[in-house]
Amino acid sequence: MLSGLPFTFLSHIALAASATLALITIIIAAIRRPDMPRSSQILIALGLVLFTLGAGQLAYLESDPREVIVMVDLSPSTRSAQYRDAKVLQQRISTLLHKTPHRIVYFSDDNRTQISPSTRLPDLPSDKTIFNPPPAAAILLFSDARFDLPNSAPPIFIAVDPLDNPPDASIKQLEIKNQILSTTISNSSTQNRNLQSPTTRPIPPGSYILTDPLPKTSLITARLNPADDWPENDQLTIRPPAPILTERWWIGPNLPANFKSISNLPTDSGDYLTPSIIILNNTPASNFSDLQLQRLQQYIRDLGGSLIIVGGDHAFAAGGYQGTILDALSPLASSPPTPTLHWLLLADSSGSMSASVGPTSRFELSQQSILSLLPHLPPEDPVSIGSFAENLHWWSTGKSANETTAISFPKILPTGPTNLEPAIQQIISESKDTMPKELLILTDADTKIENIPALETGLKQKQIRLSVLVIGQDRAQGLAALQQLSKSTGGQILTELDPKKWTAATQKLFSTISPPHLMAEPTTIKLANLPARQVTPWNRTWLKKDATALADASLAAQWHFGSGTVAAFSFPANTDEIESLSKLIAQPPRDPRFQITWTQGPQLTVRIDATDGQKYLNNENLILQVMQRSFPIPQTAPGRYELAIDAPTQTTFATILHESRILDRISLPGRYPPEFDAIGNDERAMKELAFRTGGAVISPTDNRSIQFDFPRRHLPLSSALATAAALSIALGLILRRLR
Repeated sequence: MLSGLPFTFLSHIALAASATLALITIIIAAIRRPDMPRSSQILIALGLVLFTLGAGQLAYLESDPREVIVMVDLSPSTRSAQYRDAKVLQQRISTLLHKTPHRIVYFSDDNRTQISPSTRLPDLPSDKTIFNPPPAAAILLFSDARFDLPNSAPPIFIAVDPLDNPPDASIKQLEIKNQILSTTISNSSTQNRNLQSPTTRPIPPGSYILTDPLPKTSLITARLNPADDWPENDQLTIRPPAPILTERWWIGPNLPANFKSISNLPTDSGDYLTPSIIILNNTPASNFSDLQLQRLQQYIRDLGGSLIIVGGDHAFAAGGYQGTILDALSPLASSPPTPTLHWLLLADSSGSMSASVGPTSRFELSQQSILSLLPHLPPEDPVSIGSFAENLHWWSTGKSANETTAISFPKILPTGPTNLEPAIQQIISESKDTMPKELLILTDADTKIENIPALETGLKQKQIRLSVLVIGQDRAQGLAALQQLSKSTGGQILTELDPKKWTAATQKLFSTISPPHLMAEPTTIKLANLPARQVTPWNRTWLKKDATALADASLAAQWHFGSGTVAAFSFPANTDEIESLSKLIAQPPRDPRFQITWTQGPQLTVRIDATDGQKYLNNENLILQVMQRSFPIPQTAPGRYELAIDAPTQTTFATILHESRILDRISLPGRYPPEFDAIGNDERAMKELAFRTGGAVISPTDNRSIQFDFPRRHLPLSSALATAAALSIALGLILRRLR
């Protein structure tokens, strides 16, 4: 193409050759100076130029008009667009295309060339906009670009309509998690809207996530009052999750209906994937091994299981829960949270205790008996522990029971006399604090105690109660004095001569001198939705930090423990009370190897991370079930499985299965069509569409005509130029003859 001119040469070689011949001819003529008039010279020179242009096949570049297709989006999401006004649309087309030929195609989920004539262009109903441009030289598009972008298309010029932030309020999501209803709302208008879910409340402009306790109804609807052009997205409905069929285990007496009796806790962790809740009804800690209690703890903490502890004469402190996993699990403590007693524990280390009992000695057995009490003491109570013979020797003083349990105690060689009276006198003289004290002594009582009145006075003044486990002969010389001191201070005397039974006897003595664990006087209990009643007996318990009381008297409580929930009644709860709380907290256990993440919206996405310790679980058979359809969940990375599907339009449930066993289940709302998920222009999609196709995004204020880069066709001029050249040369020669 000649610079700035609509002409071009189709044969540059012929042009060069003819130009050379013409130049040679002109040079020869200039040298020989033929005798001819100037007019003939000019005409012959012009003929040579025309001949040269014709030989180079000079052609005119003529514009080649192509038809532009105007595509007008009439899907419901563009309902408020200005171009829906037929006159506005025609004026905008005329401005942008000027005289360019065009035809209009309307589209929503398919293309149409004809619609009902109207001053306001109607909706073409669809659930999802589909943009399928026909073949064309170019496309002028009126749309919000809320569709899947095509892989290929002619150059697309998007005429942007002022739809950037139309006034629309919508319910984006409705979810149920842990008995909580969560509603996500967006209000892009300038006015408040009213939400009913389940109560009515105003929704100011903005985006919000609102939570409510899950209402007790079979169908839940969140609804906004109609006040915009898109009522379709003003409502979502969801159904509370159907319970996953699981067992409910009952351990203890008085089995009610609808529970399964379990004689004892299993030790195989896989067995705990079965129950949705476990009831321990008035069951002592001694009924379970350490391994069984560890499995119970894992069931709650790791699998998300639920446990209810029911009180009675074999539960909490009365059931030996102190220091055990059961006490750690319970939201009600078996011991007071602050110190109430100072425990003084003494073992007789006199020479008579060195006698052998099988592979050990009498002293070692008495020491073991003393130490066996530590896990059962209130954890915050101070403890002083030691031995006496000729002198009093403390192994540890004043530390809490928790701290004392972790101490390594010294090896003691039993030797010397049983100087018990000086030991008691030293305890009295060294007692400075005002906290009541329990002095528990293991001794063979082979000692002489003379100043009984002074010891009585001193023990009473210092609030020390003396209790003794006599492990020697019934007629030991100090026995009568110890009986008198114990009686006068309110303590207890117990005799056990068999060394193998000393530990049991020590714990029996401890249980008799401990503060009362079971209260006999009646008290009133009132649980939510159940009538108040009087209960007796009831366990003395304390509400733990972070626990939630379920009754005014704090005799019932619950809390989260790891992934699960534990509730406790510190009294013999009846069937109605247990059943009511069971329904509230029971949930199917989760396999801790599979961490499931749900993402809800226009698409339902599930991601599962499967690991067993540090090992990835690969090639697992995982299935998503929705609306009676099964979707295999493909593996996308080591130990990771992911799947995304279109969200259902009907209220339903989504279930994850692993080898036919349910891993998880959630409720899904019946969503409105994808067409109403987002209202307004998708500017990112517009820019991407223009970039992909070589088009442009035209702002609403840009009123320039579109300059389409259409190809031009060639109009050859060789014949005309050759004819003109011949005529010009002939005329020049004729004029020379006529001269």
